[in-house]
Amino acid sequence: MKLSIKRFPDTKNHATFFVLLVCITCPSAYVYAQHNVTDSAVQIGDSCFGEGLYQEAVTEYMRFLHFNPGHPASSAINKSASVACFFAGDMDGFIKYGRRSIMTAISEAEKKAAAFAFVEWCLAGREYEQADTELEALLGEYDDTQTMVTAAFYLGVSALYTKRWERCGMMFAEYFKRTDTFPLITEGRVLSLIEFAQKGQYRDPGFASVLSAIIPGLGQMYAGDFFQGVNSMAVNASTIALLVTALVNVRIPDAVLVYVFAFHRFYVGSSYHAKRIAREYNAQKQRMIAAGIMNLLIADP
Repeated sequence: MKLSIKRFPDTKNHATFFVLLVCITCPSAYVYAQHNVTDSAVQIGDSCFGEGLYQEAVTEYMRFLHFNPGHPASSAINKSASVACFFAGDMDGFIKYGRRSIMTAISEAEKKAAAFAFVEWCLAGREYEQADTELEALLGEYDDTQTMVTAAFYLGVSALYTKRWERCGMMFAEYFKRTDTFPLITEGRVLSLIEFAQKGQYRDPGFASVLSAIIPGLGQMYAGDFFQGVNSMAVNASTIALLVTALVNVRIPDAVLVYVFAFHRFYVGSSYHAKRIAREYNAQKQRMIAAGIMNLLIADP
């Protein structure tokens, strides 16, 4: 996984902030804290990190911290351990050491930097609830403009990816109100897309299921998959024809077999797939809106 960070220029309202773009491209690509510690355990940890031996790196980092409690670089080394856990797929360890990187910071500036760095990695790892928790804690502790602006932005990103559109709109509106980083036209487009996501025309999964219960295949067509709808109609029509033929000719055993192994399966399946397709349609539409918003946000102002 590669973490690409886009830097935007400072504005009069706040200092530099970052937008995370996470692309699954290269498992060996990484970013970790700069701690400038020459201890052998830390150097071995860095070497293991660079070679992709993330659990071994965590072990070395923790060995150093065990024998050097309260070291000035504790926050940065905990961050390295957190990121190593992230790449190792150990999300519990990622959160544990990420929290420690905040708690072991030796200054308010380092604490805020560690907290926002942890939030960025939480967003990268889809730990949206954890990101929200950290951001709310920051807002409860600090009331300076930079913190409020950056937190509003990340809360907006978190809400964006969890499809909480009302909250997303509120956070980005608050962010845009406090900064002039983006042109007004970009701000308007972002907020318009969020409003469109809230009020957009989606497919009702329940209604799609009912339609296919009445006429198999009709729900799939309503949900946006015409081919599946036609296919479902054809298959169900065939099984109904077989069932009716067996009943008309009083071939009860054949009728039972057709009903159990064909008609019931395809008829019930039609309603199930109509509901699934409607949900997928809605999810795809929301993903496209989210991608459109992020494309606007990462474009150079």
